Amino acid sequence: MSALSALQVEIAAALSVAVRTLALAALAGAVTATAAAGYRLYARETMPARLGILVGLSAVAIWLNTVVALTQYVDAGTDPLAPVRAVRNVLVFAASAGAAELGRRAGDRLAANSSVLAGARSVEGEVSPLVKAVGRVLTVTLPTTVEDAPGYEPVSKDTKETLAGATFVFPRGLTVAELRERLESRLGDDYGIGHVDCEISTDGTVSSLAVGLRASGLGPRLAPGTVALAIRADPAPDASPGDAIELWCEGHRIATGELRDATETVATVALDSDDTPLAPEEYRLVTLAEGNGAERAARALFRSAVTKRRVDAELAGRRVAEFDRVVLGIKGADFEVLPDPRRRLENEEVVYVLDQAVRV
Repeated sequence: MSALSALQVEIAAALSVAVRTLALAALAGAVTATAAAGYRLYARETMPARLGILVGLSAVAIWLNTVVALTQYVDAGTDPLAPVRAVRNVLVFAASAGAAELGRRAGDRLAANSSVLAGARSVEGEVSPLVKAVGRVLTVTLPTTVEDAPGYEPVSKDTKETLAGATFVFPRGLTVAELRERLESRLGDDYGIGHVDCEISTDGTVSSLAVGLRASGLGPRLAPGTVALAIRADPAPDASPGDAIELWCEGHRIATGELRDATETVATVALDSDDTPLAPEEYRLVTLAEGNGAERAARALFRSAVTKRRVDAELAGRRVAEFDRVVLGIKGADFEVLPDPRRRLENEEVVYVLDQAVRV
């Protein structure tokens, strides 16, 4: 064989290796691009670079192993560990790794802009931008001033002082809406806050924060021995929550209580437990005279100022007069109002006392 013929054979072999290398690199890029697009659509974040390279090289490895297995089956004399074949495989894996990285970026961008490729002219306004995070986690620092949310019960001063300037850590890759939900959930679980109103920018900065407690219902606001229920009634247009009312049905007075709320033909009233249950009728509400305003104000004051304390081993056996606060009632086997100062407290009883912070 002449030198020219040998040179042509070597060139043809080099071209064959180059074509096979490019073909396998294209395979790695295509497989990685497809996986990156699916990862973006499912997880809504970019596929990690190492994972993308692993996916691309796995496709190439499967192809090469299949070819080697078939070659050895057809030609038993083929050595897969020959130096020339080993060098060629190393070049193939190097080129495939680079192609896999390019495919990962292309697939991620293709999936991120899928709405544009589908012919959409604009992006919906409800889409929340991603928070720009520096580092592997997102650090959120609350403002030094925490306000009270209007329309909600205020949070204690100690809790607001604890929240002022506090720092929370969240995983990166969250949108502004998702970060707001995570922050509200964290404040609710850790501090018992029911309502959070905050302004969060795209860099994760909380510019303002207002917190409040959600209304806990009528239960804690009912005096002992009273219940609240909804009835069909026609309260007067000027009736408002807190007014003392009488319930009338077919010309008879059924009960006396307090109006708590009214919506069209449904009213919520607080009545003595002895007057319930009521028949499912439509009642007429009569608002009592303003002369009872002082009594209603006193009842409202005591309901908001009364706290409960369970008698423990330290208090058991002590007289009511020795208690550190004014005792309004004791709940044991029965409920006692204004108990005798000489009465001794028993274990596991519940004492209703007047809060010292009340100013009349």
